[in-house]
Amino acid sequence: PKMPEKAGLWPAAFALSMVWLGFFSDLMVRAADELHEAFGISSGVLGITIVAFGTSFPNFWASIMMAKEGRSALAIANALGSNVQNVFLALAIPWFARTLTMEGDFAIAAPGI
Repeated sequence: PKMPEKAGLWPAAFALSMVWLGFFSDLMVRAADELHEAFGISSGVLGITIVAFGTSFPNFWASIMMAKEGRSALAIANALGSNVQNVFLALAIPWFARTLTMEGDFAIAAPGI
């Protein structure tokens, strides 16, 4: 490690980054919902454009920075790890938080589900 005195802080740093990831992912989804309500833009279009870009851009930028430093293995690991992290944590944390705070059934705007 570059700073051996900080080597034991990784669990706290990881946990805090997961909290921030969940918070900002939830914020992006809420913003997309507001755009849908205000302008009638399809939720699907918003999901594959604005929300996907907003949740993937930080990981993209980190991969670019690692590649520029000649650390291609870290860039690839970041790309793979961020996708796994986004699926399991960026989706799960806001959904879990929402289910804890809601009352009653969750309405789904899709017939047959």
